[in-house]
Amino acid sequence: MKHFSLDTNLIIALINNRDRLHHSSMKIIKNESSTCVLCRSAIKESKKIAREKIARAVSNSIEIIIDIQTMKDPDKIEKELKKSFHKLIKKDPGLKNFYDYLHHKIIMYIEKFGGKVPSPISVEFIR
Repeated sequence: MKHFSLDTNLIIALINNRDRLHHSSMKIIKNESSTCVLCRSAIKESKKIAREKIARAVSNSIEIIIDIQTMKDPDKIEKELKKSFHKLIKKDPGLKNFYDYLHHKIIMYIEKFGGKVPSPISVEFIR
């Protein structure tokens, strides 16, 4: 029986359901789990890359969160977020999946809390 190892990009795609390879990765795991091997080195590399990309995406997005804090209209906030994240993706397309994920999470937060955007340095935001 032949075995194969999942590469870093497929491991990261398993974690991020907004990644363009997520469905392919899930399909591979479901259909080929008996022949699929996860190497320790691939897992370590995936963790390192994911942390680095998430850190870059979050640090680049902080300015967006600060800019929308004063806005009251949820529709205006969503429009500005979309425009701002589009600019970030254009600047650094390698982080597109992470920006999409952050954008989605921010929109979910705003919907949950009625358009109130927390200060990035406030205690509420950290919790």
